[in-house]
Amino acid sequence: MFASVIAGILFALVFAGCNGTQMENKQSSGSAQSRQKFTIFSEDFKEGGSIPVEFTCDGKNISPSLKWEGIPEGAKSFALTVKDPDAPNGTFIHWIVINLPANINGLEKADVLWQDTVQLTNDFGDNFYGGPCPPSGTHRYVFTLYALNAVEIEAKASNAEEVIKEHLTGETSLTGLYKRTK
Repeated sequence: MFASVIAGILFALVFAGCNGTQMENKQSSGSAQSRQKFTIFSEDFKEGGSIPVEFTCDGKNISPSLKWEGIPEGAKSFALTVKDPDAPNGTFIHWIVINLPANINGLEKADVLWQDTVQLTNDFGDNFYGGPCPPSGTHRYVFTLYALNAVEIEAKASNAEEVIKEHLTGETSLTGLYKRTK
């Protein structure tokens, strides 16, 4: 009888230990999801890799695919910029997009943007994507995605950075390289 009581206690301890472990794993996986890092990536090029000609002034000059995950809590919309920090006269802006809906997690290549999405004037003087087109050498192109706490923001190219910073809940970036061969 004493042996069966000890066996019962051991069984209860082992059973409780297993349940405790399962609960910890469930809690850990939930916490891991909420702590997932906000990241942006492309299926068309890797971080620090070469941007294919298709997405440049030497190709079709269309925007590459972009995907993101780990969206910060409280994000109600996104803004996106593409900048060349290596331009001869200082940073050159290739694309500014504001009011991207919070319920999306990416853009397909050459994607048509949503009705309330606004493309601001870039340094080419256009209000659409202008691909890499460096005058010489290899340049970096930084695609930065900003998570914002407002569904819609109003901005012009001249004050977009300030307005974005006022509503910022998180940001992530992806850098690609391009050198013209012509």
